[in-house]
Amino acid sequence: MSLQRPHQDRPLAPFASYQGAIDTSLITPDTHETMVVTNHITLQPKMNRVSVYTMVMDDLPSDPSARTCPSASIPQQPERKRVFEALCKLQPLQGRDDFTTDYETLWIESALPPPLTFHNVTYHNEIGQPVVVPRVVFKLIHHVNLSRGSPEFAGADTKYYNPVGLTRAVNNLIIHSITSQAPDTLFPSGSNQFFIESKGPLSDSVENDETLPEALQVQRGYYTSIRPGTHNILLNIDIIHGTFLKPMVVSHFLDDMDEYFQHYGDASDLLVGRAVRIMYERPTLEDGIDRNAEANRIKIVLETGEVPQIQQFESGGKMWTVKEWFESQGIVINELHHVCLNVGSTSNSLWLPAELVELMPNQIFDRPLGVDHMKAMSKIADQHPAMNQAAIQEEGLALLEHGSLNNDLSRKLFSGSGKALLQIPATILAAPTIQYRNGIQKPTENNASWDIGGEPFVNFTSPAVKINSKLCVLDFRLADSKPSPGNFAQLWMECCESHGLFAPGWKISPDEAENVMSTHATLPETLDKAEYFREMQQIMETVQEKMKQIVETLQEKQQIMETVKEKQQILETAQETSSATFLVVLLPDVDAAAYAAIKRIGDTKLGMHTICCEAPTICCEELESEGFKFHPYDKMVLRQNLKAPKSQNHTVMDSDVSAFAALASNTLVIGVDVVHPGNDTPSIVAMVGSTDADFATFTGQVRLQRAEQRVLDREVARELVGKSIVNWSTAHPKDKLQRIIYYRDGVEEDEYHLVKENEITAIQEAIIAETKGFDEVSITAIMVSTQHHTSFFAPNDSTTFEDFTGHDSQPPGDQNLNGPVQPGLLVDSIITQPSISNLQDFFLQSHVAPMAGGTARPTHYMILQNDPESSKFTLKQLELLTHAFCYNYAAATEAVPYCTPAYYADQLCDRVHQYLKSYLGVERPCLEPYVGESLDDFRERIRDYIVDDTNWIAEGRDNPWHSDMDDVMFWL
Repeated sequence: MSLQRPHQDRPLAPFASYQGAIDTSLITPDTHETMVVTNHITLQPKMNRVSVYTMVMDDLPSDPSARTCPSASIPQQPERKRVFEALCKLQPLQGRDDFTTDYETLWIESALPPPLTFHNVTYHNEIGQPVVVPRVVFKLIHHVNLSRGSPEFAGADTKYYNPVGLTRAVNNLIIHSITSQAPDTLFPSGSNQFFIESKGPLSDSVENDETLPEALQVQRGYYTSIRPGTHNILLNIDIIHGTFLKPMVVSHFLDDMDEYFQHYGDASDLLVGRAVRIMYERPTLEDGIDRNAEANRIKIVLETGEVPQIQQFESGGKMWTVKEWFESQGIVINELHHVCLNVGSTSNSLWLPAELVELMPNQIFDRPLGVDHMKAMSKIADQHPAMNQAAIQEEGLALLEHGSLNNDLSRKLFSGSGKALLQIPATILAAPTIQYRNGIQKPTENNASWDIGGEPFVNFTSPAVKINSKLCVLDFRLADSKPSPGNFAQLWMECCESHGLFAPGWKISPDEAENVMSTHATLPETLDKAEYFREMQQIMETVQEKMKQIVETLQEKQQIMETVKEKQQILETAQETSSATFLVVLLPDVDAAAYAAIKRIGDTKLGMHTICCEAPTICCEELESEGFKFHPYDKMVLRQNLKAPKSQNHTVMDSDVSAFAALASNTLVIGVDVVHPGNDTPSIVAMVGSTDADFATFTGQVRLQRAEQRVLDREVARELVGKSIVNWSTAHPKDKLQRIIYYRDGVEEDEYHLVKENEITAIQEAIIAETKGFDEVSITAIMVSTQHHTSFFAPNDSTTFEDFTGHDSQPPGDQNLNGPVQPGLLVDSIITQPSISNLQDFFLQSHVAPMAGGTARPTHYMILQNDPESSKFTLKQLELLTHAFCYNYAAATEAVPYCTPAYYADQLCDRVHQYLKSYLGVERPCLEPYVGESLDDFRERIRDYIVDDTNWIAEGRDNPWHSDMDDVMFWL
């Protein structure tokens, strides 16, 4: 069988929907009328049992050059791989190919015969030296029973049941099988994905954009993973794109990446841990090792140091600088401004100048991309759905078909796989209607959005942010930018007037200058983050003083009020808002540094509500030419209304009743997310809790926990849930809490059982503590995940949605068809959990893909708990409620990708992440691990340091923001 090579050009599809093969084998005559194609194929298990062993490798010297320095075990995977390859030349593994391993665990068709302990195993390290491992032990864990089919891959790990490990093993096997058939063409990246090489005949798999740094490139690949279906074992396959370091001379890499210091920090830090190739010819030494052999040229960067004329090392009893040593070898170092790289070890360093080493290919860039670079990445990756389906079918599945079944174990595990993507039944949920004040209903279009049309918002209970004075503007744009501050304020106020945000008696002045208090300033130019923050704070404090003066002058405007009551109201407002005011900040363009500083200063230092607007979004000429003069102003005014307590923009309706009528007034809805900034920075936990019957207002709480910790500490979860219950009870003094719905985002599937053990238990404890012993409150816990690779495609053109915007993204063809499936798409069978797992789940695609292209990703909802029986929701009820919550996001006029409670928590995490980035850049905490300190303990100490710092959180406060922000959704 000849190998199917990847397409040199990405497969294309000339229609709104892909016209190639699909698998309809799982469709029965009584299934739904709506059909979709999903990026899954079936796998047929053949073998009944697989034996699972753990491998313990003892007493390898931690540094091969230090022969007498033993370590307790071999933690490094490259070294474990070399040891295992040596074991494969010994019995009982010699000659066998019916196994797979990640070098920690071995999965094999039949049990290994004794002996299971190997002594004095010799292998060769990375420079070819022989190393002896005194002992390797194989320990049998359990046997996997594949005759159970799909359930064997479902659920959480237990002592005798290991679905997560089994899934990892089979995924590893499939990836290895595919890439081993074409090692010069494909390479693995982890156990779930492979990419196409960036060199050779497939170099066009590199899909770059001119706005990306020269040192980075985007490469195409595929993701594969075993999934338990309702009745079948499935394989999920998806097209992916990754950002990689471009193979180039390291000095050139440093030159390019130094230009992006603000995005990625010191470019030399990006090199640590990277594979490089030594480019020059090294001298032959007496040990006989050929250091110029290709395998010996490949090194890993341990650290970076000083420039060549300063960096020193000892050789032959003499101290040399790198520059001196290379000149003694007849090699002139030309680029003396670049740091040197240590590609040796701590005890046996090998310092090299950057111009004499080059980066090896296929090394993924694991830092978050800057805003412009992320846009460039998305421009490449976000393709039309039919194109993605064509690529998966014609390239991805072709590689899978000709690769994965060439391995002996793979052939014995699975008798065959599907040849095309599955067609499965689905349901299109009817979109709710949107109600504004005076009972006006706006029916949603079939693209899950609606025209706000200048409708008055449902509620604006506080005049604190209603227009009752000049609009305060801080303008960082160039002088004479359009629109002028006065014109901008007039447009803003006209939009506010249409939405009912004017205080009684307030009128727009015909003189534009009378409508605005504008302060023009220049963005700080310093690259020093601390100085930048100080300068920005001085600017904003100056503006705040001017704003206080405006509030004070409200007392002089009493004559515009029609009644004594209204006069008193505006006076009270003037007093209440003297420290909590509203400021519009005009930025010349997207500016992450400015945004982070403005939000941290406004939210945490001054108690000042801010809305940032970029110049391109408010240019009047562009807006009028597109025919939607107020469109961006509408969205900004949506946010403005939310700066007041209990304000509400719209209500989600099902016919003439609330879409949340089933929840009544005795339900608290909670959303939780956890984000991980990386680099040992503490993870951010955000919890939001509802306080009203329309679930329009949520209060927020935030805590920091140890870096990369996804599951909440039980004590933290109990505290945050308790505060949410107290806030709900304060808003509902006459109601008794009877139900909590808990939407949890930001956790991996293999940790769901930990959420149940820690967080749901904490909810139960908080209920008992805060409801005075009343513990009969039902809990419905739903896991929310967008971090998966399931996609849905329209099986034919008639099932795509019509595009009314005029911005079609489809290839030439029917101009009313846009390609993606219709919003409201629900799938709750075939690719969902088997019933034996005691879990229910569903996929819901509530939104549509951006008009610029791309395949919308559905959200996966897993119902982890639904109790008690007397008040349990049916699956259908939870699906409808979750769909309605996607339309309840207060700061948009469209359905959001996943339910609003989890979305709010995500947005709050993002806001606090801005604070944290600013804090780390300004305060510059510098902590190093203690000798012998574990990574978890070190990360815990970092967290403790930050939360105890009053520069992060004011003394006596639980949250990092100003107290004036507590009762509003300021983070939207």
